[in-house]
Amino acid sequence: ASTISPSAVFKWQKKVDDTAGLADAGFTRLTIPSGTLFARLSWRFSDQGAYGPGGSYCEAVLYQSGVPIDGNRFGGTTSNQINGIFISRVVPVSPGDYFEIRFSVQPTNNPWVVTSWDFLAIELLL
Repeated sequence: ASTISPSAVFKWQKKVDDTAGLADAGFTRLTIPSGTLFARLSWRFSDQGAYGPGGSYCEAVLYQSGVPIDGNRFGGTTSNQINGIFISRVVPVSPGDYFEIRFSVQPTNNPWVVTSWDFLAIELLL
């Protein structure tokens, strides 16, 4: 489980299959190699578990090179958790672009506990 408070870039625990070397050493982002024109990302996570006192809200947002990708925001509250498999739209990319998932927690004094992060995958389209 990971506690996110008040906001953070999510850090994955390990690389499982990264033959192209897209993941950074800190396991926070995937970087686009040369020769790629488009990409689509998918990820699965669950946040069932402990929440801050008085309720809180968490929003997970997919970022491309530091900019949020419109239409890829997923939010949940203590009564409506974020769970499931999420797939981004196909987005144009350039070599060196990177993708990461960031979280924002409101109110900022309430931690948010994510209990299961199953995968982050990228599909490269030439």
